[in-house]
Amino acid sequence: MRDLAIVTDGALLIHDGQIVDAGPTRRIENLKEARRARSIDASGRVVMPSLVDSEVQLLPSGSLQHDAEPQLPVDPDPATRHGAAKSSGRLASNARTLMDRIVRHGTGRIEALTGPVLDLASAMRTLRIIATAAPGQQTIMVTSTLLATPASPGSVEQNDSFVDQFCVDLLPQVARRQLAQFVAVAAGPQYLTALQNRRIVEASRAQGLGVKVICDNSDPAHGIQLALEAGATSISGFSRARPLQIRELAAGEAI
Repeated sequence: MRDLAIVTDGALLIHDGQIVDAGPTRRIENLKEARRARSIDASGRVVMPSLVDSEVQLLPSGSLQHDAEPQLPVDPDPATRHGAAKSSGRLASNARTLMDRIVRHGTGRIEALTGPVLDLASAMRTLRIIATAAPGQQTIMVTSTLLATPASPGSVEQNDSFVDQFCVDLLPQVARRQLAQFVAVAAGPQYLTALQNRRIVEASRAQGLGVKVICDNSDPAHGIQLALEAGATSISGFSRARPLQIRELAAGEAI
């Protein structure tokens, strides 16, 4: 790890977005394919592959409460509402500042993950702010993921009501306005039931959205089973997976 393998006075030959060759500048410049290439001078800099950072929260979790829209059945901690008074423009500006810092550390793509859902309006507002912040970022690509978890899970009946509104009211709006590419389901005993999560997965698929699964690290069995059944794009939070579960994941296609 002490050897960064930096090629001093190196060059890359790129064609149609693909790296064709890399090595010392003198050798690359003498290649036939490089004779008519446009030269970009990166002297004094390091040229490297950009990093990909997943599950980044660009906005304060639970800070977008809005009372003008129908409420989901949750009772969030008032402490999570500290950013509610901030305007959308201010929050978008803060998000852009954070993305600028992320870029300076070598990241070229992030997954912007929303926080737990307080209500329909706050979830939509979060996604709209992320969409507003992202277009001005020419050096970073942003993929939005809607977290399908209530801020404060309640009884089975309350969670059923949450799932109903999430699937029937929220998901169609998100898909129609193209505000998210994925829906993330949190799987574990303290979250929604397996049946409720499957409803969210099916509704997300029906709207053309990808599915991600976030496991309960202390007991990832629920999440691993859901990810395998749902054909999830990715799964995270399973550091305590058992050997059999690891082999099952290896045989699947989830990242």
